[in-house]
Amino acid sequence: MTVRNDLKNVLGSLLKIGATRVELFGLELSEEKERMLGMLLFGMLGFVFVLLALMTGTVLIGLYFWETEYRFMVLLGLAVFHVLAAFACFFYIRSRFLQVAMPFSATVKALQDDARYIASQNPKGPL
Repeated sequence: MTVRNDLKNVLGSLLKIGATRVELFGLELSEEKERMLGMLLFGMLGFVFVLLALMTGTVLIGLYFWETEYRFMVLLGLAVFHVLAAFACFFYIRSRFLQVAMPFSATVKALQDDARYIASQNPKGPL
């Protein structure tokens, strides 16, 4: 074997490793995009429920002074439902943000493993 062949093999291996890391980064990027779109959807849904609760509360105050027996309780029930639905959406988003690992953690771990492997192959220490 010549030095030229060894260099080709090393360069080919490095390119394959780099391609694998770029592919892993792309996969994690698409997962992160999907997660953020889901969070955005639930955030918007929660916002709609807060607006509905505020509108229902406003109507409730107006109808409080109107002389009917059952409309008050129905509107109060709707307002409570909308507030609870909004809190459920917001707490779901909060829990998802607290549960999720650091974005691109698999890519970072793979690169750290590569660095450790390269350092262990070099008896004089890190490059």
